[in-house]
Amino acid sequence: MGCAASSTAKISPPESIAFFFNGEPMAGKAERYMGELVADSATLAFVGPHVHPALDGKTLPKPAFGAKIGDLVASFPDLTFNATKVAPTLNADGSWSADIVVTGTHTGAAYTPMPGVLPPIEATNKVVKIGPETFTLWADADGKMVKTEITPLGAGHPHGPPGFYLSIGGEIPAPAPPLPDMLMQAEVKDFSDWFAGFKAHATETTFPMNGTTYTVPLARGEACDEAKTLVFTDVKSPNSVAIMMYALDMAKFGPVMADPQFVAMSDAAIVNMPPPLMMSDPGPTAGAAPSMFFCVEVDDPDKWIAGFEAHGSSKTGTWGYEVPIARCEFCDESKTRVFRCASNPNLVAGYMEGVQMEKLGPLLGDESMARLTKDLGEKEGTKVMKVVSPVPAPPEDKM
Repeated sequence: MGCAASSTAKISPPESIAFFFNGEPMAGKAERYMGELVADSATLAFVGPHVHPALDGKTLPKPAFGAKIGDLVASFPDLTFNATKVAPTLNADGSWSADIVVTGTHTGAAYTPMPGVLPPIEATNKVVKIGPETFTLWADADGKMVKTEITPLGAGHPHGPPGFYLSIGGEIPAPAPPLPDMLMQAEVKDFSDWFAGFKAHATETTFPMNGTTYTVPLARGEACDEAKTLVFTDVKSPNSVAIMMYALDMAKFGPVMADPQFVAMSDAAIVNMPPPLMMSDPGPTAGAAPSMFFCVEVDDPDKWIAGFEAHGSSKTGTWGYEVPIARCEFCDESKTRVFRCASNPNLVAGYMEGVQMEKLGPLLGDESMARLTKDLGEKEGTKVMKVVSPVPAPPEDKM
């Protein structure tokens, strides 16, 4: 009795995938590809550690990436994806990938990837060759392409529209660094009076304080993301405040703070004000024992504050079961402060110095500590934890 010869059937990609990777110029196939083979819900994104800043974090819907392809074809009429015709391979998640080369000759229209931002460059007749870079495509049940991800394979490798622009002699300025998030602290003479003026200054250049009206050059909301500003008062000293300010443009706000009216207001309303601190997310650059500020929304602020304060020196505190360590075992508890939010009664905050990160990390992952945060009424997903540090001195001018 004979046995049938075994064979492995070769799986072919859906037509939309095969059509994209067929190595033919886009000018002759873009209309059919975008019109018939790409789902209306399709997206395109550049991913991975080497993505150009102009593309990083951006996911383009079909109309947007279709327009980008159209612009490239208009300027590089022979634009070709997968010029070397590498066959795509099937991935475990059902997507198809290939490391491909993208080519095009700049014989068409003037080109810019960012109209109105970067100047267009007239035809240079340069042959642009980009890649290899990994293109990964997904198709839906109907066989239409629904997602494309492009992964640059090395630091500084040209890719996407910016890569074409740079290759024909364009220049893309480095993005401005993000504006810093800041923690301001102060002791004010009369919190209620100060806070009324502080709130007014969010949107107005003229505001009341100290029984006087002050006018300054700029409303605070013009120099920071005012929607995120939070004011907290120390539970043991209601006139001591901590202010979380996000994306603060000191180039704009510095002159406001130096304005004579602002200085007069500060002299009359503020007892003392330490230098501001920069807020950043915890990470490898935080150091072994940084200072930290956090806030979290809770069900019962009084219950949470009692538990937080008890944890300063106790493993069982107000809750009755043991957590691995008391707070004094991983920070300088003598400098810990607890705050209530002035605008949200259920928002509380804490300030800690000398936080030993090698102890805090395991504590945050401990089951009993997770139980404690739940029992103290912390609302899941509302905690914001920041490392705070002195503002770096400006670089010295070198002649």
